[in-house]
Amino acid sequence: MTAGPAEAIVDVHGELVPRCADLFIAVFNGPPWNESWTAGSASERLAEITGTPGFAGVALAAGNDVTGIALGQAERWHTGRIFCLREMFVLPGLQHQGRGSRLLAAICERVPDAAGHYLLTDRGTPAQAFYEKHGYAEARARIMMTRRVTPAHQ
Repeated sequence: MTAGPAEAIVDVHGELVPRCADLFIAVFNGPPWNESWTAGSASERLAEITGTPGFAGVALAAGNDVTGIALGQAERWHTGRIFCLREMFVLPGLQHQGRGSRLLAAICERVPDAAGHYLLTDRGTPAQAFYEKHGYAEARARIMMTRRVTPAHQ
C-alpha cells in the first residue's frame, strides 16, 4: 500500500484505540525497538495517553486499516502552551514513504497554540534521524534522568 488518496488523516478517538494497539505492538515489538508489548499493556498505554488532558491524536487510515498514528498532549509551560509528542509510529513495511511526515504535519496542525514541541526517542535510531529531518534537535539545556526501581523481595 502506498500513501495515496485512499488513506486519510483522522482524529484518534476511543473506538480507534484497539486498532492502534495492534499497530503499536507490530511496530515496537520489532527492530529497532525489540520491546515486549502485549495487547493489554499496549491498550493501557494508549488509553493513558488518550485520556490525558490536552490530548491530541491523529491516525492515517484507509477504511478499517490504520497504518500510522501520532499521539501527544498540549501542556502549560511558564511561557505558554507546549506540545509533547508521546508516540508516533507507522507500520514497518510502510515506512519511508511519507506517512510519518504526513502524521507529524497533521498532529502539529492540531495544536496551533503550542509555542514549542518536544519528544523523547532513542539515540542513534532511525526515529532520531526522522525527527532531525523535521527540525527537531537534541536539547542542550535539559537532560533525561532515570532510576531503576526493583522490588525489595525479588
